[in-house]
Amino acid sequence: MSERVEIDATDKAILNLLQEDGRMPMREIARQIGVAEGTIRQRLRKLQASDALRFNLVVDPFEIGFVASAYIRVRCDAGAAPRLAAGLATLDEVVFSGLTAGEWNLVAFVVVETRERINSLVETHIRSVPGVRYVDIREPLDIAAHRFDIARFIE
Repeated sequence: MSERVEIDATDKAILNLLQEDGRMPMREIARQIGVAEGTIRQRLRKLQASDALRFNLVVDPFEIGFVASAYIRVRCDAGAAPRLAAGLATLDEVVFSGLTAGEWNLVAFVVVETRERINSLVETHIRSVPGVRYVDIREPLDIAAHRFDIARFIE
């Protein structure tokens, strides 16, 4: 990971506009913010070099045939948790896998093509791991919000 970068009001404005429209031309960003297009290019290069900004394509899995998702909470021996989280992170279906504080050692979020795949994933990649004590699966019934603009910058 790169060194943490400090961002100013111009950087925040650029990020806000890109969160609204990731394909917005640099010329339009510059026009809306009131700076030169070269300034936008330079700022974006700096943010990308620091890993503060990464460009990705966002696909709605439910619109292309994936029909099930689940939050999987795991209680396990402390030593098993980091190994399990790292292993889950390598699976294509795992959107999020991380260690947690509190009652559960690990939480993962998966999106799969069938509900049956949730069970096979849990059996194959979680319950079979030494040190796993308890697995709790929560399947959302309806998703009211799924945001990708993690942080909006407000001055």
